[in-house]
Amino acid sequence: MIYGNFILKYLKDKFLKEDPQSSSHWQFFHQFLEIDNNLNIKQTLGFGDGKKKYKLLADLIHRIFQFPLIFLEKKSSYFYRLYKIGRENTFYTGNHFSLDALRQVFTLNYLKKKELILKHRICIVIGDGFGSLTSLLLRSELSEKVIMVNLTKTLFVDVASILAFPEFSNNYAIVLVRSKREMEEAISNTSVKVIALEAQNYHLLSASKAELAFNIASMQEMDMVNIENYFKQFRNLAKQKQFYFYCCNRDSKILPDGSEICFDKYPWSSNDKHFFDEKCPWHTHYYTIRPPFYKKYDGPIKHRFTLVSENKNDKEIFKK
Repeated sequence: MIYGNFILKYLKDKFLKEDPQSSSHWQFFHQFLEIDNNLNIKQTLGFGDGKKKYKLLADLIHRIFQFPLIFLEKKSSYFYRLYKIGRENTFYTGNHFSLDALRQVFTLNYLKKKELILKHRICIVIGDGFGSLTSLLLRSELSEKVIMVNLTKTLFVDVASILAFPEFSNNYAIVLVRSKREMEEAISNTSVKVIALEAQNYHLLSASKAELAFNIASMQEMDMVNIENYFKQFRNLAKQKQFYFYCCNRDSKILPDGSEICFDKYPWSSNDKHFFDEKCPWHTHYYTIRPPFYKKYDGPIKHRFTLVSENKNDKEIFKK
């Protein structure tokens, strides 16, 4: 088990090794990730709006463009609590409170309004950008512990962001696990709040005892075989207790190698129970400083909240 800041050195030392879970999408974007000799992030591209110059001016611009989106949202005291925490989080990380961060506030508020998210002891976040959903879950007390799964290079950025928070900066609040035994130890240790997991070790999720997983706009950038691997872990967890999955991804996306990743072709089961399955209302447009300012995404984005079945499909049940 690797603790605290030592995780960054461990991950950085693996940058030159090929990541078996990396799709053509991430093989392209990871070439723009720059880390200096002091393990500080100099540049990122392709996974959120990170640290940039002129932060105060940029934050003001984001706030102006976000106003119409927030105005149209049916707000509540809980929404404002999440919104406040989300904005506070960027104070520690030095990132902007961008549209990506605002969407995560919308997501948790929506699930809360529908009474679909209670206080879950252990959550999984797959493909978090800058640890923003992880920090929001923990600092809003919606989760006691979060397993943060990502590709090695992107996980470095997630971990560096989480370490910026005073409550997670000590060497025992965040750990990286590499075996089933380490996962079980981290789960049972109440001092551990964040468990970092390299995507290539996805199979350790079965030992996590997690109750809820999130994937927001990153499965659409994975190879289908890796999506299938995650669903297998979800179904293994569903055999242990009720397990839920919130998935928000593009209907269809073409990766740089020409492969098409389709939401409805993920390995869903006819035995899964979907509490909602619809176009995501806050994932229709993005804003830019160039006219016409608000633009539609390349394709529709849908979201689904699912009680995952332990069985893959009806045919498997029939065969048994």
